[in-house]
Amino acid sequence: MKTLEILGVTTLLLLIYLFERPKLKDNGLKVQKTFCAFLLFDWILAAILILFPKIPGPGQVIDIIYKSIGVFWET
Repeated sequence: MKTLEILGVTTLLLLIYLFERPKLKDNGLKVQKTFCAFLLFDWILAAILILFPKIPGPGQVIDIIYKSIGVFWET
């Protein structure tokens, strides 16, 4: 099932790339590389979230950091 979800995300990002590619041709190679880097980052993030859905969110990570630092100031 997770394979189908990753395949769906891949298909969606591929469609985004194909839709935006004609518009990016006018902007130069640097913009195209940046767009592809963002798509790759999005794909990796989506795959990680699909494979490991119980990963803590950003708010939870910040809470963990501040709670561990707060122990030093309590004494």
